[in-house]
Amino acid sequence: MSSKINLAIGICTYLRPNLLKNVLNAVKNLAFPESTEVFLVIVDNDKNKSAKTIVENIQQDFPIPVFYFVEEERGLSNARNRVLNECINLGADYIACFDDDDIPDKNWLYELWKFKSDNSQADIVTGPTLAKFERKYPVYIKMNFKTKTSKKTGELRPIAATGNVLIPTSMITKDNIWFDSVFKYMGGEDGEFFTKAVNAGYRIFWCNEAIVYEIINQDRANLKWILNR
Repeated sequence: MSSKINLAIGICTYLRPNLLKNVLNAVKNLAFPESTEVFLVIVDNDKNKSAKTIVENIQQDFPIPVFYFVEEERGLSNARNRVLNECINLGADYIACFDDDDIPDKNWLYELWKFKSDNSQADIVTGPTLAKFERKYPVYIKMNFKTKTSKKTGELRPIAATGNVLIPTSMITKDNIWFDSVFKYMGGEDGEFFTKAVNAGYRIFWCNEAIVYEIINQDRANLKWILNR
């Protein structure tokens, strides 16, 4: 039996084929931590399995095992809970998450796990999600996106988000903490999830070095998208 930690990367996706391709390419090039067995779990929230072919096309030559599941019941909470459930079924000790419209830095997973390994008090580790612009945009556009953070590595945080986080599966298996389906269409499910974790005694720490990038392209760099957001 391997003594290595089983570390899952969990991603939800829904009708974003081009973004999913970018995500898979980024995961393929990640620096994977030593003393871990890393695998990728993708949950497609489209009952028509629109992401299946994309995943199948990369599975054979991917550097880590890739598992694909379909969650037919729509809603973010349902998709996120399916990620948790499948990662646990596959034996994960920890799950690292980011969103399918973001891209992790090459060292993202390595830094999350390094901080966790070096800090026994850290149950949950989270880091920054920073805007990365595809080209130059006016200041009035750029000012609506976060490009830096004032938080410091090692800060104890009151909350985290699913866009950049490492969690222990004990949250689910031991303390029965899941995403509430009440929030499945309205958002905010991750805030409620991590609030429950903190109330259950889990400690969230910040790691500045574990960076995820929000890629800002022409579809987002406009006032209509910003106001809708």
